[in-house]
Amino acid sequence: MDHVKLKRDLDKLKLESQQKLLFVSETGNLKSAYQSLEELHLHPDIIARLNQLQFGAKYIDDDYLLRIVWSNIVGGSDSVIVAQEISPRSKFRRTLSYLLPILRLLTMNTHESPVPSYSKTNASLGPQALLVCSSVTTALTFEKNLKRLLEGTSVPLKVRLVHTGMTDWKELNSVDILITNVLSICQLMRGREGHKNSTTVNLQRLKYLVMDEVDGYLKLESHILGCLIESATLKHVQKFHVQFVICGSTWTPELKAFHLSMIKKGRTPNLYIEPLAEILNFAEATWQVDYAPDDSKRFERLKETLTQRMASHARCIIACSTFSVAVSILGVCKECNVMSKIVSSELNELATENASEIPTETEVLIVTDDMVSLGLISDCTYMLSFDSSREIPTQSESVERMRLLHIWNALPTLVNTDNWMIQKPVAHFLMTGQEPNFLRFFRFSKNLVNNVYDPELETFGNKLLDEDMHKRPVCKGVELFGYCNAAPGATCSFRHDFMASDFENLANAPFYGEIEFALTECLSPSEYRGTLLTHYEYKQGQRLLLKSFKDETSTRTALLKEHYATYGNKKFPSSFNKENVYAFWSQSEETYKRVKIIGKLPRTVGVDNSDIVNLYCVDSGNTLTASVSDLLSIPKEIASWPPLALRVILTNICPPSREPEYTSEHINIVGTLAKHSTIRAKVELSFVLLSRGETVWVSPMITKTEDKSLGTTSIRPNLIRYLAASLNSGHQDYLIESVRALGTNYHGHKHLPIDMPKRKCTDEIFDLSRPDNTIQWAHLEQSTEDEVIPLRIKTTFGINPWTFYGANVKHRKLLYTLEDELHDWVEAQDRNEYVEFFEMLRPNSIVAAKDADGRWERAMILDMDRQGDQPQYELFSVDFGELYIDTEENIFPIATKFVTRLPFQVVALSLEHVRPRDKSELWSTEEKDAFLDLIIPNGDSVFLDVAVSCKVVGVESPPPCNYYMAVALLNSEELGSKLVRNGMAEMVHCIPRLADALQNKLNSTLDEASSVDVSDLIDNGEESDTDNQPTFEEFLQRFDVCANFSDNPKSSGEKNRVVEDIKAIVKSSLGIQSFKQPQNASEAHVQEADATPIDPSSSHTISDINGTVDEPDSIAIPTAGPSPSTSFEQPTESEDSLLSPTLYWSQSTSEVFLTVKLPEIQAYIVHILMDCRTIQFKTLNPPNYGFELKLFEICTNHNELLTNQQLKIRLKKKFPCNWTRLLFDSDTKLPWIQEDPDYLQNASKDTKIRFGLVRPVHTRMFYL
Repeated sequence: MDHVKLKRDLDKLKLESQQKLLFVSETGNLKSAYQSLEELHLHPDIIARLNQLQFGAKYIDDDYLLRIVWSNIVGGSDSVIVAQEISPRSKFRRTLSYLLPILRLLTMNTHESPVPSYSKTNASLGPQALLVCSSVTTALTFEKNLKRLLEGTSVPLKVRLVHTGMTDWKELNSVDILITNVLSICQLMRGREGHKNSTTVNLQRLKYLVMDEVDGYLKLESHILGCLIESATLKHVQKFHVQFVICGSTWTPELKAFHLSMIKKGRTPNLYIEPLAEILNFAEATWQVDYAPDDSKRFERLKETLTQRMASHARCIIACSTFSVAVSILGVCKECNVMSKIVSSELNELATENASEIPTETEVLIVTDDMVSLGLISDCTYMLSFDSSREIPTQSESVERMRLLHIWNALPTLVNTDNWMIQKPVAHFLMTGQEPNFLRFFRFSKNLVNNVYDPELETFGNKLLDEDMHKRPVCKGVELFGYCNAAPGATCSFRHDFMASDFENLANAPFYGEIEFALTECLSPSEYRGTLLTHYEYKQGQRLLLKSFKDETSTRTALLKEHYATYGNKKFPSSFNKENVYAFWSQSEETYKRVKIIGKLPRTVGVDNSDIVNLYCVDSGNTLTASVSDLLSIPKEIASWPPLALRVILTNICPPSREPEYTSEHINIVGTLAKHSTIRAKVELSFVLLSRGETVWVSPMITKTEDKSLGTTSIRPNLIRYLAASLNSGHQDYLIESVRALGTNYHGHKHLPIDMPKRKCTDEIFDLSRPDNTIQWAHLEQSTEDEVIPLRIKTTFGINPWTFYGANVKHRKLLYTLEDELHDWVEAQDRNEYVEFFEMLRPNSIVAAKDADGRWERAMILDMDRQGDQPQYELFSVDFGELYIDTEENIFPIATKFVTRLPFQVVALSLEHVRPRDKSELWSTEEKDAFLDLIIPNGDSVFLDVAVSCKVVGVESPPPCNYYMAVALLNSEELGSKLVRNGMAEMVHCIPRLADALQNKLNSTLDEASSVDVSDLIDNGEESDTDNQPTFEEFLQRFDVCANFSDNPKSSGEKNRVVEDIKAIVKSSLGIQSFKQPQNASEAHVQEADATPIDPSSSHTISDINGTVDEPDSIAIPTAGPSPSTSFEQPTESEDSLLSPTLYWSQSTSEVFLTVKLPEIQAYIVHILMDCRTIQFKTLNPPNYGFELKLFEICTNHNELLTNQQLKIRLKKKFPCNWTRLLFDSDTKLPWIQEDPDYLQNASKDTKIRFGLVRPVHTRMFYL
């Protein structure tokens, strides 16, 4: 540590007389603290609410942290606040330090005029303040506290909480204060609906960016915060200066680095560090807690401390409870020859021993608790808390916390002296563990860095923590919905998260797999009770029966009957215990049931029901009432049988219309559905997400009836369809997030979400939650008057001359082959195995749909209506462009290979050079029919010769396929001119040049291919015979390329030598690289690797020829991150997370088209670097994986960012041969290139090569 620099920084410390806050100002113009709450000039309604919440002027005027932060935030300064969280009240207090001045500024600026929008697709204003928390749980707490503060006031501010799965785009951009968790930032900032540079949340009105609880995510999610800060401060988007507020509990190295990075970026943040607990970390103090069960042990510890530990400290404090205890301590100090004083209110003056008689330099002050608040001590380095207070009531502030003020107030003076590096401050406590505030004290001290506990006392403290967690149940709203469902302003005393102890393997509920249960009672649309029948687990893709309980109920009933028939009935006494299990004879069912007592029935006026109790059947789960006299005692061996009853919670639904709870009407709807046999089924089939005691969370829940012809039905869609519930997709995410944070105590936490059953087919179903940029749409080459690229388009669907659809005939054979395979695949599947798939359907989902001819094709859902018995879906054929409405029975999930193998073929075209005859510019029915008669006569398709001039962007319609302005020739006549000649349109501008150029191109005898298609690689649709090698001239003619050597070769030997040289180049130059981070702008270290087969199960990056491993020396950090020196962990990934990049290409005589796709990475950046012979694809995000492709001729220097787009690289010289064909040549085929078996059976038809790359050692996802 640089002592000189630290001393210089400490000289900047500014303290007021109270010395309750340590702060460092980086700006040099730190504003003075407000003297009271009145100077903040808050809205009167908010002040009234603060008084109701006991945070009024009396509380705030004594809080220096609030007053100093307020003055500087109102003054426009950025802030970094470090304040310890001891309780929810202290956490809310820290929130008030930045929330109240922001509320004051927002209410002052409500008269400002709205800022004009920068995007047609996002015309709303956007939030003014964005508050980021560490988790969904704390975000819910922040939302509840803020709404409590604004409840009943006239403040015109709208607050909204959003987390993953609960996003409502329109509502998000209409709020003033947006609260979210850090993991949801990725979704909020990610572009949507194909708009490359747009954001989900409009940030142009953002004024305040608050990142609270940075301790919980700054170390792991710094890249997300960096992206957020960059997005919030873009000059072309942001119209206001964004003010930052960073809050944490500890002054960690990560927070220090983040603070410095803000300064380097030109920000001038003020740093505030509250002394409570944080000063200990700042000064590297020691927190010592010793066990002292009685007075003799306490005085023994005191002697040891005086002679050994305090000897090196110049000034020490011993805090005690009363004056009599202080006198006893004084006697011990005298025995140990330690100079000491007593400071107590019972002395008229300080009682002091004669210092000249004590031969030591150590001075000890013995202070009673009644003198703590006087602040007499200023330079002590050792504080000993001798005992607990016996006079201060337990409901007052913790005595231990009051005593800590000694060391807090002493530290600022201490750190400005020269001896602080030698004498580290020490806070020493002698405790029994029976103190009223010990649990709170123990929980607080465990957050400190240098804490040393007596082993016996630490064990006792941990036990108290576990007991406290067990005593306080989880909020029922969190269990059912993932968020607290308390009404606004209402308090909830339950904890709002799950603990590791909740998921201990102590109960009967299954932890994972699949269960079947008989439904016995429906408590609400989210909560059910039933009897466990069967439990399955999945191993290696096989469903295995773990245990069956189907005969258990009847067996137990028979044993109970046998027991009471043999030993007689023993009546239960008048007293009862809720923990015991009893037997109850049900006369209606004529059977014995094992029951537990829930509680007594509430008293009713005029009715004697003192002996009536509520019972719970431990094997069936239903409830009933009975008299105590009807209960029977039960043997211990029968009472110990594990219960069969389950409490089943269906995830991802919540009460409709944002109601806090389900109403009786919603439960009645469930009953109505039961009459329709939707829920009234003998067996419920569910996949278990997690379990806690007798509670299991399942998704989905499927009903199975005895009549197999009726099939299966999923409950969740029907509940939503009949308005009994709303979709709540964030519930399951919250559960997974909670359990993953618990460590290894939960059986299935490493595999959440729990493995779903494997289908009969091994094909991967296309994930409906994938971002839109994973979908590929066909594109058309654009033409100019100088260079025309003719295209043959087959018309498929039309609306008017400005919107009609077609497909390029270039790939029609591939499309027909794919559709045949898709049809056969769907027909071979069992629909009952995909019931849960239909729950996830939403707009923009890709599915298989049945066309009018009964054939399955690829389609996109544009809109959906799930009301009524037959859900309706508006579909768009992604290969033919047809719009139609269909039912759920004509929709089916689609395998991923049918989505990614061939881009969606439909393109939208527009004849922009014509317009309607009507001045309203609306196409009449007559004009539409005349146009449709041309392009789809009698419902049949026609072929158009098309040249596209430009691409249309930023339109809401048609559906998100590529949309082009075009010139089309039908039977050698321009289509728009034909409409004008027939009187069905008017010409906007003349286009004879492009139309004539297209006609001339078609008539030209020069057949120069614009690109090499897959069909160019085969002869008449047949595979090339590798045994019959073609001649050199045939080789060149087959692939229609130009050779870059002499026109008249002297001999065939030279020709063959050139071919062999080309093959050798491919063998030697194509390789995969492991990249190092460049040392400077002109140097990049790249290690070449041999093109040997790579083991995809290897955990290393690349293997060289000798079998050794070359891993990157460092990881290249993305430029959007907060600091270029940040390093990340490299977790060990499972085999299921292999990343197999796919390379698509096509080529012409002067161009090569390359597209890189990484299916399992949601967002990525690929940086292209080129030298004279190399195109280098190096991923910056994720940082440590890349590959290199070497070409044969000189390339144009080029630097670009590739984000799942097609890249064109124009070469200075033509290719001497067809690169694609050489890769498939039997002599040059490389072992690390794998053919994709899902594309076509004929490998030579394939334009997709899958590189057998191993997974990167670091696979954290970075988001734009």
